Amino acid sequence: MTELQFQHVNKAFGATLAARDVCFRIPSKSFGVVIGPSGCGKSSLLSLAAGLDEPSSGYVFLGGKEVRGIRDDVALLFQNYNLFP
Repeated sequence: MTELQFQHVNKAFGATLAARDVCFRIPSKSFGVVIGPSGCGKSSLLSLAAGLDEPSSGYVFLGGKEVRGIRDDVALLFQNYNLFP
């Protein structure tokens, strides 16, 4: 596993703020856990890390490279089946 880092990440959906000033680092060869109640932004953070969505502001780095779009070295397993268009 490679290092994952969020630097001052904000994610808004219209007027709704799903993530505000998120900053954390999960070092290489470590595990991290994001917990919280329904609707607090956990899935939004995973989508940002996987490159399925872009932050409204701030930066997401995976392996020292900024995440910009879908990557072929990242997988995301959804809780329910989702089909891409």
